[in-house]
Amino acid sequence: MWHTGDEGAVDLMTSDVGIVFCSHIDWNAPWERYHQLASMFAGERPVIFAENPGMRVFDLEQAMKAGERFFANLRKSAGDNLLHPTLSQQQRNNLTAVSPWTLPSSGDKQSVKVNSGMFAKQVNKAMDKAGFKRAVLWTSCPTEYVMALINSRPWEAVIYDCNEDLPEAYPMLSRQLQAAETLLMKRADAALASSHLVERKLLRYNRQIVYYMPNGLDIDRFSRPTQIPEELSQLPRPIVGYLGTMKEKIFDMTLVANLTKSHPEWSTVLVGPVDRALIGKIDDAPLHLTGPVSYEDAPAYLRAFDIALIPFIESAATRAMNPLKVYEYLACGLPVISSPMPDLDVFGELVTQVTGQDKFSFAAHAAISEGRSRAAQRQQAAAQFNWDRHFTQLNKLLDHLTAQRTPV
Repeated sequence: MWHTGDEGAVDLMTSDVGIVFCSHIDWNAPWERYHQLASMFAGERPVIFAENPGMRVFDLEQAMKAGERFFANLRKSAGDNLLHPTLSQQQRNNLTAVSPWTLPSSGDKQSVKVNSGMFAKQVNKAMDKAGFKRAVLWTSCPTEYVMALINSRPWEAVIYDCNEDLPEAYPMLSRQLQAAETLLMKRADAALASSHLVERKLLRYNRQIVYYMPNGLDIDRFSRPTQIPEELSQLPRPIVGYLGTMKEKIFDMTLVANLTKSHPEWSTVLVGPVDRALIGKIDDAPLHLTGPVSYEDAPAYLRAFDIALIPFIESAATRAMNPLKVYEYLACGLPVISSPMPDLDVFGELVTQVTGQDKFSFAAHAAISEGRSRAAQRQQAAAQFNWDRHFTQLNKLLDHLTAQRTPV
């Protein structure tokens, strides 16, 4: 599970070096890999979680967010430097979430250059405020913003944590992301790949620094008994569900809507935020949308499901994914029907991979008939991907990388 291109092992002392996570998802977004790792590391060292605006395509929604960030910082910074970032303590005292503001940009070179400098300056100011002396930059973002941050100060190490093929996932930014990823891989001291297809891509840059680290599971959170939320407790059975963010280029809302209309006797539940562009595709399908729920409440919603779906649009971007939700589904003992993704092959028949509405419908019927008869097998399979196990290996990697540096 944990390996590099040349299978090198690492096992050195624990370090007190701080970590700056530069994530392409916001702190208040549904829980993902970077939230989990940042929270775990904050248990033993100072952590800053910096939201990176460089992954966002300019549109009205992003312009509104940029305005909100600007005025929030303006209010906070009254009488002080305008570039003072918005700071809020999250999870533990060791973790600070930073939401740097930038000017609305259409992606032209000049505005990107200005915004990159603003972003780096704000993150550096947050580090100074938090008392960072030595730090590792841990980023999922191959962008000009991150390269500006890398070049703005000395780092103990730079880690590129690649959870998806971003140039494929963001076609409008593909050229910029590919160019920045090439630069980032030249600078990175280690690169983590969450899927084998991502690993294969990164190995082409530098075999010596690439580690395969799939997503994982907080076993205790998803294996303990919970009470089903009231809004789902009265729905007719069976309940066919999905938990997670529903993005326009990723989530196949048309498939789900048609599946639901074909089976009105099922209760189809979608838990999580939905992109506005997908709402129109719901049409008159009798779907139950809960909206976003907290990470703490997620297990309770999964307990209400009879089967779980991962209905993604088939593309190069989705094939390269290793969805966090599959581990959470399995930990709850749920039968899983998913679009094809090579990294799910490790689960064999415990995850049914199919294409198209007819096959999704057939597989769902079979899963409903099967029920929870293999719940224990699914839970055992998920338990092999414990975040605690990943965390031990990551600490060893950090110690290995930072031991090569002389403390300032």
